[in-house]
Amino acid sequence: MNKYFFLHIPKTAGNFFNKFLSFQFKSFLDHIEVRINIQKEDEIKKIDSLDCFSGHIPFPMALNKLNLQNRKIISIFRIPMEQLISHITFVRELAEPTEKERFNTHSKRIQEIALKLKDTDLSSPKEIENLIKWLEDNKIWLFHDSQTRYLGGGVEYIKPQNLNNALNNLEKIDYVGITERLKEFMILLAIKENFKLIEYKKENITKNRYGLDINNINIRKALQPLIQNDQIIYKFARKKFVENLFETIYNFEMKKGPRYSAIRVDMLFNELRREDV
Repeated sequence: MNKYFFLHIPKTAGNFFNKFLSFQFKSFLDHIEVRINIQKEDEIKKIDSLDCFSGHIPFPMALNKLNLQNRKIISIFRIPMEQLISHITFVRELAEPTEKERFNTHSKRIQEIALKLKDTDLSSPKEIENLIKWLEDNKIWLFHDSQTRYLGGGVEYIKPQNLNNALNNLEKIDYVGITERLKEFMILLAIKENFKLIEYKKENITKNRYGLDINNINIRKALQPLIQNDQIIYKFARKKFVENLFETIYNFEMKKGPRYSAIRVDMLFNELRREDV
């Protein structure tokens, strides 16, 4: 039986995916970054025997510290603007009076960011620009190209080398999914790895967007500097997902009868017909 590692990038439906993985294996552990000290060899040995584990760990660190040679690697990426807004509002929510207990479990730096977000009118593009300047002046890179950072490393502003590392590391991931098509990703894994399917339900959702309207073009422009590299990474991640998905579906369909189709034919037919009108 294969063993796996799930590289859990924040705000990409990873909490649900951890639950999905927990249905597949007798031994699975999520969020290993808070359960073991990956700087200690004896701690790492505790998870070596597991069928699967996952964590919020930068991929270069995971490759260097964890024993991944004989594991298949899985990760999920998300449309950068959606991932960014979800990430910001998640941290902003920590500053709500009702979240005091959760607020206190986070580092002083995260608490500082949450309080700064609380004092920022996130519906104002100008205030968003001022927020980004504050983040950069204080060398806080939490929201800057976080998907690129998880893949390519780097603790400061993303440099060309970090982007190159991220693109190279993307090729080392066996199964790349995208949040927007998570059901199809689960189907891919069911076909390729014999995973069991479960119903997809969104989890860990921050309902209040605090004025960060993704449909507001001025807000999108203000946030754009935070996702320049992530947009490049997502383009390649989506390409890898689509190529793997359609190769898998092709091989799956060829095992079926001639009338079988995995394509939603009626929907596609109507969509193409509208384009011809």
